[in-house]
Amino acid sequence: MGLKWSWAWGPETALVLETSAGWDFSSTSASNAAPSASGGADPEFTYAGSPTRYTMNLKAGSKARGPLTVGAPQGWLASHFFLNSASGFNGYQFFTVFGSASNKKIYCLGTSPDTIRFYIDNTYVGQTGSIPLQAWNHIAIKYDITAANPWTAELWINGSLALSGTDTGAAAETSSYFQITGLINAGLADGGFWTGLVHFDNVADPGSTSRYVTRVSPTADVSESGSWSPASGGTAQTTELASPLNTATTVTEPTPATGENVVLDVNNLGTQLGVTPNIYGVTTHAYAAGTGISIEAAVGEGATYTTGDSIAAGTATYVTATAPTKPAGGAWSSGDTVLLKLQVS
Repeated sequence: MGLKWSWAWGPETALVLETSAGWDFSSTSASNAAPSASGGADPEFTYAGSPTRYTMNLKAGSKARGPLTVGAPQGWLASHFFLNSASGFNGYQFFTVFGSASNKKIYCLGTSPDTIRFYIDNTYVGQTGSIPLQAWNHIAIKYDITAANPWTAELWINGSLALSGTDTGAAAETSSYFQITGLINAGLADGGFWTGLVHFDNVADPGSTSRYVTRVSPTADVSESGSWSPASGGTAQTTELASPLNTATTVTEPTPATGENVVLDVNNLGTQLGVTPNIYGVTTHAYAAGTGISIEAAVGEGATYTTGDSIAAGTATYVTATAPTKPAGGAWSSGDTVLLKLQVS
């Protein structure tokens, strides 16, 4: 129970995200999907002291499907969107949760000029009141698809319950995935901006609350098990594995064995975040390549780790782990140092 996965955009292109982070875009062309850095002319969703932040800018109808391995069959999916046009929505399904087995969905349909229609497995639930245009809006779907009769879902906008409903036509699911989409028939500057996403795995979690998702990068090497190149020491491995994701920068082990790993740290969360925050969880993202092995990621504090799923390695395999609290217990605090581990499993 708690944060299952979180994502903060960075400078990676859609093509890089497809290659190294499990995303799937309907088009990887920079004219259809592109990251936008804070400090420019595009809308920003940020806080004072934050490191450089990014949003993902999607052209009309361009789709970005998240990693298939991160979705739970119940909980919350939440983000923020900015429709950068006074002309309003153009009828796209723009925020969607899918059942992994059936591909049936719970979705939001943008309706001209400024309302959202909500559907559960194509069953119409209702229509919201007016949504502010050219402003950041927090959107969250609370859902439970663990039972066939019924699927249940709620739509929350800017912290308030907008719509809720049920549907009895879909089968029970054991996992989910999600998709975000551009909002309007226009170019990138008008199509729609998305902030990072958070995914909770229980309907009792506080998914209706607006939150920042901030990306920080490892600061130093900690240890290794095995014979990696470059070897652990100073920032040799950190330099290779730091943000942004890039399959051209790696640490390698020619004869990997189960249990061999690389550990980096993020020293003093508050310093890296630029603020003294309330921290609701830490997610690590990594990729690896190999043959005949599996890999897993882990988030640690002290000698204790929360470990993600072990996944068979391929050409570039995305792995992730989330620790909603310190693995040994207690809430994360601004002075904590986080350990990030990538391990042969």
